[in-house]
This record gives sequence, structure tokens and C-alpha cells, in this order.
Amino acid sequence: MQRLDEHDVALAADLLVAVVEAGVPLPAAVQAVAGLLPGPVGASLRAAARLLTVGAAPSAALSSLLDQPAAAPVARAVRAALESGASPVPLLEAAAGSQRERARSARLRRARGLGSRAALPLSLCFLPAFVLVAVVPVVLGGLGAVLSGS
Repeated sequence: MQRLDEHDVALAADLLVAVVEAGVPLPAAVQAVAGLLPGPVGASLRAAARLLTVGAAPSAALSSLLDQPAAAPVARAVRAALESGASPVPLLEAAAGSQRERARSARLRRARGLGSRAALPLSLCFLPAFVLVAVVPVVLGGLGAVLSGS
């Protein structure tokens, strides 16, 4: 199974919020949003929408999304709304916000790690120049003084 992108999942949650707030029932909203999203998130939503259309239980219909760590909060919000009849909007908004925060944290972690990974190649480039400009003249000057006997 393909890993779902956090940005696509957050976008799906935002679109579901917009469609549900416009008055569309949740199963139809899932189907409408699934048609808008390409890639693995759209494919998973399309599969869930097909199962919901034929009357499958929400847990069974959303099982492929519940198995994905990135999509599980959104799938749990949809499942809870379908089972209870309550509005999924607050849960979906919270899920989208947490997805964005997780993606932002991952980007910051990668950016912070870049500095330490870039240090080795840079030092390998500057080390020969330092040796040639700073160390070699001092060694040659000292060697000349030792050889001349001064």
C-alpha cells in the first residue's frame, strides 16, 4: 500500500469541511472530494465512497484510510460522524491542522539536519586550500630556517 502524503490528506479534510458546510451529506461529500483529488488519497477516498454508497459499515468502508497513519485522523472523524450523525466539521478541521503541523515539523527537522550533513563536504573542499595557503608556507619557512642552520 502506498504511503499517503500529509498535504493531500490535509487538503482532503479541508475540502470535506467545505462541502459538508455547504449542506452536502457526508457520503456524497466523500464521493465529491474523491473525484477532485488525484493520487493515492483520491483513490483511497474513491474506494471508501464506493463502499459507503453500497451500504458498507463506516469502519469497513474507511479501513484502507484507517490503516494509514497520515489519513487515520481524517478517517476517524468521518467514521465518527457517519456512526453518530454529528457534524464532522470540528474533527476534520482539527485533523487538517494536525496534519499541517506534522508536515511542518518534518520539514523543519529535515532543514535542521541539512546543516550537519553539509559540513563534511564543505570541510573536504576547504581543507586542501587551508593546508596549501596556511600550513605549507609555515612548514617551508621553518624547514628553510632549519636547513640553513640559522
